[in-house]
Amino acid sequence: IYLYNLDPAGNATLLYPVDATGRLAREGQCGALPRPGTPLILPEDGCSYDLVVTAPYGRDRVWAVAAETPLTFPPDLEGDWKKTGILVNRLRTQGLSAKGGYAEAEIEVVTAP
Repeated sequence: IYLYNLDPAGNATLLYPVDATGRLAREGQCGALPRPGTPLILPEDGCSYDLVVTAPYGRDRVWAVAAETPLTFPPDLEGDWKKTGILVNRLRTQGLSAKGGYAEAEIEVVTAP
């Protein structure tokens, strides 16, 4: 399971799974896969990070991706990986071409100062 914020300026930020530094995490308390049927609440209990709304404000999208095969991307979304269109296309291609299940969904979140 992966969650990303896709902001109005076209930038992507990984929301889950992350460690206290905001980098990709899948080990320890932060970033562990939730148990089936258990709600995922962010930030995770006991993990030392905050989710803060900052500029650019407007219509953000939270994009959720679930894949049975781990997706490959840089742990801090550097370079063109940070661009929403490129990230979505690359991860969607990986997920759909891999063996196992793949699903995605998104919701729109309106942000303001």
